[in-house]
Amino acid sequence: DVARWLSLAERGLAKAPNHPVMLQIKADMLYRLKRYSEAAAIYEASAADYLGRTGKSIRYWCSVLNLIRIYHDAGDKAKADEQRKKLDDPEYKKLEKWMPGSLMDDLADRKLI
Repeated sequence: DVARWLSLAERGLAKAPNHPVMLQIKADMLYRLKRYSEAAAIYEASAADYLGRTGKSIRYWCSVLNLIRIYHDAGDKAKADEQRKKLDDPEYKKLEKWMPGSLMDDLADRKLI
């Protein structure tokens, strides 16, 4: 049950506020509940945080990839396209093969990348 998983993520965040992985888990659950604006806000903050702390790391690119999916499903083509254009970066190309398979498969199956 997605609502239960969201509750568990929120409990984890109560113990470790701003934990980057727990925030992304929360955003994933919000996405599944079609609470797109909340999920997008978390992933936007996550992308900015990772970019500042670790540069264009795998976690940064995972945020970008998730934002493509979230904005698409929310019906915001312009924002989805804005995120998709980031994938033209040579830094992404270097790490593309390391992206999570389930995320990449979903995006490819839906022709979002």
